[in-house]
Amino acid sequence: MSKYNLILLVAVVSLPSNGQLLKQNDTVRIEEVVITGKQHSSLISGFNKIVIDSGVMMKYSHESLASLLSDYSPVFFKSYGPGGISTPSFRGTGATHTQITWNGININHPMLGQSDFSLIPAGMIDNVEIFPGNSAMEINSGGFGGIINLSNEPDWNNRTSFAFSPEIGSFGRWSGYARIKIGNDSFQTVTKLYLHSADNDFRFLDEISTAEPSWVTRKNSEVKQKGFLQEFYLKKSGNVASVRLWYQSASRNLPAPIIARQTSEGEKQADESFRIMLNFNKSGRRTDYFLTSAGIFSKLSYSNQGASIESDNIARSVLFRGGLETMLGEFTKVRLILNDDLHLIESNNYQANAARNTVFLTLSAERNVSDRFGTFILVREIIDNKNLLLPDFSSGFDFRLFPGKNYFLKANVARNSKIPAMNDMHWYPGGNPDLKNEYSLSCELIFSTDHKFGESLKLRQDITFFGTSIRNMIQWQPGEYTYWIAKNIRSVNTSGLEASANAVYTGSILNLALNVNYSYTKAVELNSQNSENEKNTFQLIYVPGNLAKTSLRIGFRKYYVTFVTNFTGRRYIAVDNSEYLPGYAVSDIVSGIRMNRSNTIFDMSFSIENLLNAEYQTIAYYPQPGRSFLIRLMLQFNKGV
Repeated sequence: MSKYNLILLVAVVSLPSNGQLLKQNDTVRIEEVVITGKQHSSLISGFNKIVIDSGVMMKYSHESLASLLSDYSPVFFKSYGPGGISTPSFRGTGATHTQITWNGININHPMLGQSDFSLIPAGMIDNVEIFPGNSAMEINSGGFGGIINLSNEPDWNNRTSFAFSPEIGSFGRWSGYARIKIGNDSFQTVTKLYLHSADNDFRFLDEISTAEPSWVTRKNSEVKQKGFLQEFYLKKSGNVASVRLWYQSASRNLPAPIIARQTSEGEKQADESFRIMLNFNKSGRRTDYFLTSAGIFSKLSYSNQGASIESDNIARSVLFRGGLETMLGEFTKVRLILNDDLHLIESNNYQANAARNTVFLTLSAERNVSDRFGTFILVREIIDNKNLLLPDFSSGFDFRLFPGKNYFLKANVARNSKIPAMNDMHWYPGGNPDLKNEYSLSCELIFSTDHKFGESLKLRQDITFFGTSIRNMIQWQPGEYTYWIAKNIRSVNTSGLEASANAVYTGSILNLALNVNYSYTKAVELNSQNSENEKNTFQLIYVPGNLAKTSLRIGFRKYYVTFVTNFTGRRYIAVDNSEYLPGYAVSDIVSGIRMNRSNTIFDMSFSIENLLNAEYQTIAYYPQPGRSFLIRLMLQFNKGV
């Protein structure tokens, strides 16, 4: 494997293409945090996206990406507890149907086909864009639920700044975060460091494993994480080159479900990853070119002493992405993108080392004749290990209902394909190399408004109706022997709506930001065990029908307070909906003081998480912590800004 290690070390990655049209800005800014530079992708005709505000990102610098998105996105996360594995469910789909990319490069684990969002510190990322449904098929395929794109971008206005932030809290939790930026208008370097440790020894009411309900302490739930991100950016004559190096590791004990013995120990997992990206982007008068290559090394080790399991898995990936964007005439923009992904797997759970090479060729065009009407179309061809697949496509349009008014009607349709994960095909025993690709057919209807009242008040509302049919869905089921087998046996329909409202008031001494989000999802399996004459109405397990999230931030001079409340509805844990986890609401409050003195920023905050001490579970028999407390400091020194 030495030649593959060499490939990883010399992998070269490009910056995203520029010049994309952004009709509306979905970012709601509530602090004076300025991030400049090219965004990877913009809002294309007929589709929506969600952008996490940069001020919110700063407040979550110590938190995981799962915590951030749980509060500020319509994504539901299934979590085994603090520090435990956390996976997304978006629009009723599974974790493998949410793609996560970093500067346009897919970083889902190739063996699992998904990502553990608890392992990604939000502080390592500058921007988070959430593309529901098929809004970002240009970036990647297989995101039936959506794509979450993480990006790191330079601030060319920055000269030198240093930020340091320690945090300490309940249940043995402490963490540290540091960021150093140095540069000028042609060169920038950014260094980010992160450390986290927690015992997670919270108390909970056990009503299952004991004869009488009793308060017990969660055991074997310790976690330790560390990581760094190094970025270099060079700009000359409109061209930009960059290098990004991202290393992180985590070691954690995995607690047993409370239905098992509380003294169960010996189950551990260690994760380690290293990503390298070298990017180049060339901007022309009418055409922009970009070339992308990335190398990713991932190691996952799992051990369970009680079950005598030792699992060691190594994944090496080399990913290339290149293309161009050009204007045809005055109103039409065309993009051509070529992706080539190579994955090499070593695992003691496979009979032999496995490899996969997948090529994606994507052609898209967007036309905006005026500020009232825009159209978009995309066609993608996929070659998976020399097998030519049925082409995918997406198409959308948007229409401004009234001249000069920000009332938009949007609609889109798409066909999207997902290639089976490597474990689905090669895990021994049970993997099935003859699996077909999953595919989906989806449509959306979107209505959005955007109002500005003077310079102080901004309002935005969106409502989206969606429907998706997934076919050839992969499911592991009991086989003829003692092990389970992966098969294409499921057909699933999901439908529902997503609604959001944002209001921002900016005054001389008072600032307010209110965000309200609601989603309703109906997800049913068509080929269930119901009789042929009985229509299936059973909700898929672990898919909440109702999800609501609100946040209110109030800033008065140098003081601020933020309230966040999340409501998650009933989730069924039996396929016939006979058993369920009850709905719950979790509220957090953060209050603090932020002072700017010359070139120094001081920020101190106090947080209460789960303010009302709600008892709840997102996965059956894995309790979540009750009320907890956090104290956080942040010092930032700026020079020459």
